[in-house]
Amino acid sequence: MPKQTKSSNNAALKGFALTLVILILAVCVMAAMTEGFTNWNPYGWFDKPAEEQQTPEGDDPAPEQPTEEPAPIEATISNSEHIALAMSAAVTAADGYTKSVTLTATVMPEDAPDKSVDWSIAWNEAPTYGDDPVTDYVTLTPQSDGSNVATVTCLKPFALDTIIITCTTRVGGFTATAQVSYAGFPTELGFTTSSMTGKVDSGWGGITVYEAQCGNTYSIPITLDNGFHAIGEEFVPSYTIEVTAKGDVKYRTISTTYNRNGGVVSSTSEDKTQAYDSDIIGAPAYGSKNLGNAFEDTISVELSEGQLKIVPKAALSALSYTDTRTSTLYVRSTDFQAADASKVPYVEIKVTETKTGISQTIAVRVIATVNSIELDLPSIVF
Repeated sequence: MPKQTKSSNNAALKGFALTLVILILAVCVMAAMTEGFTNWNPYGWFDKPAEEQQTPEGDDPAPEQPTEEPAPIEATISNSEHIALAMSAAVTAADGYTKSVTLTATVMPEDAPDKSVDWSIAWNEAPTYGDDPVTDYVTLTPQSDGSNVATVTCLKPFALDTIIITCTTRVGGFTATAQVSYAGFPTELGFTTSSMTGKVDSGWGGITVYEAQCGNTYSIPITLDNGFHAIGEEFVPSYTIEVTAKGDVKYRTISTTYNRNGGVVSSTSEDKTQAYDSDIIGAPAYGSKNLGNAFEDTISVELSEGQLKIVPKAALSALSYTDTRTSTLYVRSTDFQAADASKVPYVEIKVTETKTGISQTIAVRVIATVNSIELDLPSIVF
């Protein structure tokens, strides 16, 4: 019996030692997994390193979108400390003319194990279209079930009505909202040119140049449009104008010298070429004074109440600048025409809508028009 008791004691001692070793090993492993007992989140112990983790479906960051056109809708976003929304730049949808933006929800905290959300859309204030389904005007499409990313698509204008998008976390029921309104920004700028005749000018690379006849005043309406053919009711355009002269002119200066009795002693001429918008300079004998400017003396262009006001003053061929005559010398600049017959000077007018940055140009050339008539025989007698 004593021998059996000793054997039992040895077995118990070995079992206790083995258990102690296992406990020590477990503590060491736990210390390693919790970064020295500083991270007690059991959900993250067996996660892959950040660089190896795959992003769950629906949490992919929204791809960068082109920004060549402004979005047709605007959003006023209301967030909470638990969930926040952010709207991306505009993108063009594939089917028909629609415009879309990407709405992304950020759920806090970052280490929340379940960030699933649900989306909803409804009229907020809709006195105009409130009896219609909201999805006839704006649709909301999550990337997947529970995804934090949704595509908001405008199908057609909804005037001054507003729409509410709500994002709700499945855990805790926290919400963030975005109020959507139709901004209807223009994406195209044009001119109503029915009062002028446009002609293709092959000398200038096939551009269309509109002819403005002397003696007339032209008011050219500036037009704005977008794919929905509906500019937002609250959008007020603001314009700037830039006018540039194109081409060169040539002309002839004629200098005539007289004697004291008024007889002509000599007469010389000189052909000159310069830019359409350069000043015409008088003879050196008179201090090289400025006689005029062909560009400024042929046309006037300005903005007036959303229209281009174009006033042709004189055709190029009608210009003539004269120096002051003295008792012995008279200098005249005359015979104005295009320096290159294939590139008749014209004026390029660029109008820009400053809020959107869209712009358009129009080319205008002043031409002569009928201003008198006479007959070779004032009277006929038979």
